[in-house]
Amino acid sequence: MELRYATFSDSPFVAWTVLAAIGMDNPSEKLLDGVTEMCRREDVLYSWRNTLIAEVSGRVVGALICYDGIRYRQMREVTFPLIAQASGNDFSSMEMETQEGEFYLDSMAVLPEYRRRGVATALLKAGVAQARSLNIPQAAMVVSPENPNAQRLYESLGFRFSRDMFLFGEDYRKMVLPIKG
Repeated sequence: MELRYATFSDSPFVAWTVLAAIGMDNPSEKLLDGVTEMCRREDVLYSWRNTLIAEVSGRVVGALICYDGIRYRQMREVTFPLIAQASGNDFSSMEMETQEGEFYLDSMAVLPEYRRRGVATALLKAGVAQARSLNIPQAAMVVSPENPNAQRLYESLGFRFSRDMFLFGEDYRKMVLPIKG
């Protein structure tokens, strides 16, 4: 398996990652096209620029969208109106998922046939390594309480429960990992 930064041409897979992370593994072509257009931008949370890619034998099999929390507010101000325009869901009053001093592991997805093969672990470790290289004090993510497998994976990597959050109309648990220099 190889890990690399996404390129513009990976935007459709980045879009699938965003949708799969919220439980939409098989989106309509129209929805996938719309989210792909958003992922092609450089000023949004879900940009290809913020994405790590996992490949096996040249095939993209997983992705992790992650970024420095210092940029979150600015990117959110662009992203959330696009979401509202496309879906009719206004999340602008939602609490902040991350903040300055955190490297946020936002959305991750792995193709079903590559799950339980270490792809998610490799992507998460690469995200933490990126935070470490940027000297960001902690990595953060949220996990659905309905996904205990993901929570166990995160805990096995050292992430610990921080607090409960209500995001995008759902309950989540925020998990953090202090980054040692």
